[in-house]
Amino acid sequence: MVHVSEFAQLVYGIIAPLLWNSLKNKTVNGLNPEPQVATIMKCLFWLFFGLPMVHYDVIRIVSNGIGLLMPVLHLTLYVLFSPRKTQLRVAGCVFMELTFMAAIAVVAILIFRTTASRSDFIGPFCVVFGVVKYSSTLAILLLNIQSAITVDMTTGLLSLANFEDVVIWIVYAVLKFNKFALISDAVGVLFGTVQLVVCTFYYFFK
Repeated sequence: MVHVSEFAQLVYGIIAPLLWNSLKNKTVNGLNPEPQVATIMKCLFWLFFGLPMVHYDVIRIVSNGIGLLMPVLHLTLYVLFSPRKTQLRVAGCVFMELTFMAAIAVVAILIFRTTASRSDFIGPFCVVFGVVKYSSTLAILLLNIQSAITVDMTTGLLSLANFEDVVIWIVYAVLKFNKFALISDAVGVLFGTVQLVVCTFYYFFK
């Protein structure tokens, strides 16, 4: 099981045209860095959570390793073609993320001696950054609507892909009985449902 949203986005042909247009035109039109920054943090923590020294889960290791590729590519293009001030802001956010992740990993390894205690320490961070990731995509959608940006088929398919992602992950969390994943993905399902309802309403009725 890999991050469904990443592959669904590629299958639907949603993200690829945006990234290609950004590369071809050397512009960041259509790209939003905030959800990608949040996705990187979420994937990093779940990747660390799945390591043998914390709570071994090879599916989470592989999934979140692959899940990092799209936001990294997305942010690379964004940094390359955005104004200098924005480049520094995004690069600074990523640097702070990596520094914070490294600090938490060091604390987990040196202070906590058992995998159970490390899981209990890292798990809440996974929940928090999972919620941040899911809420950021909804926030961008609502901001676009407020700014009178059209909700098109691309936005709807992205919302559907993200919803598919969290639904499959919450099923996996139930099967593995991972309380941290259950909390994070339950919030993800809630936000994903709201996002789909909002997209459907504005696409068909506005």
